Amino acid sequence: MTRDARLPAPPETPVAEETLRAFFAPDGPLARVIARYEPRPGQLAMAALIARGLRERRPVVVEAPTGVGKTMAYLVPLLLAGERTLVSTATRALQDQLDRVDLPVLRRLFPTLDWAVVKGFGAYVCLLHLRRLQTSSRGEFATRTEAEAFRRLARWAEEETETGDLDAYPEALPARVRETVTTTAEECLRQECPHHAACFVFRARRRAARAQALVVNHALLALDMALEGALLPPVPQLVVDEAHRLAEAVRRALGITVSAGRWHWLVGRIRRLCRPLLRLEADEVRAVEMLAVQAGVEADQYFARWRERLGDASRRLLEDERAPAAPLREATEALARAMADVPTGLSLEDRKLWERSQELARRLMHDLTQIVTPDPGDGETVVRYAAAEEETVQLVRLPLQVAGDLRASLWGKTLEADDPESPPRPVQVVAVSATLAAPSPGRDAFAWFREETGCPETALTLRVPTPFPYRHCARLYLPEDPRALDPTRARDPRERDAYYDRLADEILALCAPCPGGVFVLCAGAGALQALWERLAVDPETEVSRLRETDRLLLRQGPIPRARLLRWFQENGRAVLLGLRSFWEGIDIPGPALSLVIIDKLPFAPPDDPVMAARSRALARATGDPLAGFVRLMLPEATLLVKQGVGRLIRRRTDRGVMAVLDGRMVTKGYGRLVLRALPPAPVVRTIAAVQAFYADGHEEDGR
Repeated sequence: MTRDARLPAPPETPVAEETLRAFFAPDGPLARVIARYEPRPGQLAMAALIARGLRERRPVVVEAPTGVGKTMAYLVPLLLAGERTLVSTATRALQDQLDRVDLPVLRRLFPTLDWAVVKGFGAYVCLLHLRRLQTSSRGEFATRTEAEAFRRLARWAEEETETGDLDAYPEALPARVRETVTTTAEECLRQECPHHAACFVFRARRRAARAQALVVNHALLALDMALEGALLPPVPQLVVDEAHRLAEAVRRALGITVSAGRWHWLVGRIRRLCRPLLRLEADEVRAVEMLAVQAGVEADQYFARWRERLGDASRRLLEDERAPAAPLREATEALARAMADVPTGLSLEDRKLWERSQELARRLMHDLTQIVTPDPGDGETVVRYAAAEEETVQLVRLPLQVAGDLRASLWGKTLEADDPESPPRPVQVVAVSATLAAPSPGRDAFAWFREETGCPETALTLRVPTPFPYRHCARLYLPEDPRALDPTRARDPRERDAYYDRLADEILALCAPCPGGVFVLCAGAGALQALWERLAVDPETEVSRLRETDRLLLRQGPIPRARLLRWFQENGRAVLLGLRSFWEGIDIPGPALSLVIIDKLPFAPPDDPVMAARSRALARATGDPLAGFVRLMLPEATLLVKQGVGRLIRRRTDRGVMAVLDGRMVTKGYGRLVLRALPPAPVVRTIAAVQAFYADGHEEDGR
C-alpha cells in the first residue's frame, strides 16, 4: 500500500492512571454506554498495564481469560492515547465482535472514531472478472444451479452492495462461482485495471487509509510482514489479539504451499482467456489451451500418487522429489513458454491477465521446485512435507522458526517521526489472548510465547485471574480409573477396541446426568470416527441419536460448521463431536453447553513432521533430547486444552462440567502441570460426584 511512513509525534500527555480509573468506574463513561456494566478489577489492571507500556514505550503481553473484557481493556487506553490503532485477530468471530459490538459502543464515547475491517483480495467481488463473465459466461459453469447463483450474485454486486464483501452476501455461494468472481494479490492488475477506481478492494483500502482503527486477521498481518508493509498502512499502535495463533500464521505466510487446486485455478483462468479466441481457430491459442489442460492432468496424476503414498498417514516428510515431479514441472514450463507470445485478439485488460497468468505459471513451477528439491543452504531451518487435506494433498515448505522475523517486523518495528530531527518511534505492540501462559519447568509462564514469537524480555507481562466463580459454577472431572483411559493403549492394535469402548462408556456416563448440551472435543480424526461408531445409533449417517438416549448426536464432517452450531444451540441437549475448529473461537453461553469433554491431551501425533523437525532442532540447540517435549509439545497441548475447556463458562451465570478423559492427567508429572494451568474448578473423580453437582451444585469442593 503506497503511503507516507512519517507520522506525527505522539501526544505530549500520556494516558494517566486516574483517567483510566475514572473511565472504568461504576459510574464512569463505560457504565453510561454498556448495559448492566460491572467494574472488573482484572480489566482495569490490564488497561493500566497497557497505559504504562505507552508511557515507557515497552511491549505489553497479557493473558486475559474469558469474562475479563479484554477488548475494552486494550481499546480504551489506546483510543485515549489518540493514535491510530490496528487490531489483528485469528478468528472471524472476534472480528465481528469488534466491528459490530465493541467499536460501535466506543464511538458513543469517542464521536470521531472511525474504523475499517480490512480483508484480503479473495473476500471481495472482482469487478473485472464479474463483468467479463457477464458478457461471456457460456460454458463457464457446469450446472444450472451455479449459473443461476452467478446471476443473483452479479445483480447483488451491481445494484445492492456498496462494499462487495462476500462475507455479507446473504446466501451460500457455490465454490466454483466464488472462485470465478474473485482475484488474488498476485493476479490483480491494480492501477492497470479499467475498474480500479470502482474496485471494491481498493475502495476498502482507501477507507482503511483514513480510519483511526483497523481490524485485520492474522493471515493478512503476517502477509503484510512478509511483503515488508506493502498491504497495510503504518500504525503507531498494534494489538495482536488471540496472539497464541500468531507464530503459526507467520510461518504460513513465509512458507510455500502447492496443491492440484493451484494448477486447476490457473488452468481455469487461462482457458477463460483462450475461449473467445478459439472461434478464430488460432493455432497458437489452441496450443496454449491444450498445454494448460495437460498441465492440469499432470497435476492431478502427481498429487493422486501422493495421496496413495500417504495412505492412512496425515503427513509425511519429503525426500528428494525431483524425478517424480519432473512431468508436472515440464508441462508447466511448456505452458509458460507457449504463453510468451500474447495473442493479438485480446483486449488490453485481457492482455494484462495473459501476461499475469504466464508469470503465475512460472511462479508455480518455482514454488514446486523449492518444495521438492532439497537445498543444502536450508540446513535445519525449514521442513518440507506432504499433508492430506480432505480429498487432496498439499506439498508444504515451512520455516521452523519465525521468532527472528517477528523480532524485526513486529516487536522491533519503528516509524519515522514528523520531525526529521527526531529519532524513529517504536510501534507500541500489545499481545493478548485468553491462553498465552503455559507450563515449562524451570521457566516462567510466558517463556513459550517469547520463544515462538521473539517477544523481548523487556515486555511488560500480566496474567489476569478469571472473574468467574469456578469453585461454585464448575467441576473438573478426571477419570476414576486412569490406566483404563490411558490413550497410549490405542496405539496397540490388541488394545485399541477395548480403549475406545471404555472411552465411549465414560462419555455416556457423563452425558446421562447433564441437563444441557455436550461438546466432545477430539484430538484426532481417528478418535472422532471410533467414538462415532460406538456412540451413534446409526453410524452410517451424518446425524444420529446418542446411544441409549433420545439426545441428538452431531459430528464434524460434511455438514457446515455454522449449521452444526445452529442445530446444537437450538436443540439444547445435543451432543457434538468436533475436531480442532471446535476447540476455540466458539461462544455458546447458557445451558445449551453444560459439559465439555476432551478425549485426550492434544499432543502433536508422532508422525507430525513439523513438530518432529522443530523438536530435533531444539534438542540440537539446547543439548537436551527432551527439550522438544518440554518447551514445545507440552506448552502447545496445554494451551489447546485451556482453549477447549474455555468453551464451557462464558458468563457468570453459566454452570457445567469440564472433563479431560486422559489418564495421564493423573499418572504423569506433566499431567499435573497441565492441571495447574486449567481454570480453578474443584476436581472430581467419580460419576456420582458429577451427578451430585448437576443435581444441586453442593458436592464437596477440593483440588
